[in-house]
Amino acid sequence: MSRTKVAAISILAFGLIAAGGVLFFSNGHSSAAAISQYSPSRWTDATGAAIFTPACGSGIPCSATSVDWGPGAVPLSLTNYGIWVYITGSGHTIDDTQTITTPDCTLPTPDIKANGADGPIVITYNTAATLSWTSAHATSCTVSPGGWTGTSNPGQSTGNITASQSYTLSCTGPGGTTGDTVVINTATLTISPISKSLNPTQTVQLTATYDPDGPGGAGPSDVTASANWSSDNTAAATVNNGAGKGLVTAVSSSVGAANITAAYNGLTSNVSLITVLKVPGFQEVSP
Repeated sequence: MSRTKVAAISILAFGLIAAGGVLFFSNGHSSAAAISQYSPSRWTDATGAAIFTPACGSGIPCSATSVDWGPGAVPLSLTNYGIWVYITGSGHTIDDTQTITTPDCTLPTPDIKANGADGPIVITYNTAATLSWTSAHATSCTVSPGGWTGTSNPGQSTGNITASQSYTLSCTGPGGTTGDTVVINTATLTISPISKSLNPTQTVQLTATYDPDGPGGAGPSDVTASANWSSDNTAAATVNNGAGKGLVTAVSSSVGAANITAAYNGLTSNVSLITVLKVPGFQEVSP
């Protein structure tokens, strides 16, 4: 690094200096019989290695003093990571180029997803979801609960969840600490009664109950009229899926069993087993 005796200097780059940026000095106008000094008094050691690294949120304020006393002089403004320059006298030496390395002061930008979505998402009660996360401007990240670490992860199983759960990705970097949260709700769909024996032509009304966030959540609701109903053996028993949804009718021409299920909001219910009994002496009359 050269050292040059100058009559005046002017700053060519000042204000907020990006990470790895270079601050240049050059000869000013010879009409000014003065030399500029700066604070701190040294930016480098004897070998030219940087010894000053401003922390994020701090820095050196610029003075409102002109750096160049010649034509076109422009006062400096108060800005972080600038340089404080003032006129002191002549006959001094100063480095013509100095390098200032400042940390990246951008806040981390964490992003956590569950099953590929920002959430909230709904999964079936007592099943697992997959968390994934990315971050920028971060040196470390932790997911809580779970304690998983790393600035990114393409897939981390939550394990089976039996209650609504929030997962927070907290990331730290030179610019500070910030977080992102995803919510996973557990849902159940149940029908009742779970079993019923019917004589031919008899009916029973089934009820479908949807719980969007499992035990301890907002509570269940009756979705009988909104669910889609089906029977796996319509020769034994049918179930209404139009008007009067959930009404099961034992078919008179069959003796056997049918599994009745309901579907709602992406979930499939438990099975209600309908058994059709043979009635002694009962005989179907064909039309």
